[in-house]
Amino acid sequence: MKKERRSFPLIGASSLIVIFAVVCLTVFAMLSLNTTLAGERLSQKNADSTVEYYKAEAAAQEILAKIRADETPSEVQRAGNVYTYSCKVSEGKELFVNVTVNSADDYNINIWQVRWTDDWTPDDSINVWDGN
Repeated sequence: MKKERRSFPLIGASSLIVIFAVVCLTVFAMLSLNTTLAGERLSQKNADSTVEYYKAEAAAQEILAKIRADETPSEVQRAGNVYTYSCKVSEGKELFVNVTVNSADDYNINIWQVRWTDDWTPDDSINVWDGN
């Protein structure tokens, strides 16, 4: 009597290469999707930040127009013909304006910049070599 041999399906080299290629393509597809979603989140943050800035810019321009029309809004500090005010851009940021107004047509913008309003605290949790 002959002994029965069990036959297992043999996976050849070409099958292994195809399986490896499918796994690699799947991993690359997932990485590509993750990169795309991260890019979308970043572009949305950028768009939101731009909208917030231009809203503050419009508010600052409106205040400047009132100042040039000889109106001094309550949020404006005045020292002679120098006016100082700020408009909130977002949490922790403001648009700071300092302008000298001599007349409705004669004014000079001294400072027009975004400033951080939150306090910055350094991260001292990592021991850094100080050179000694």
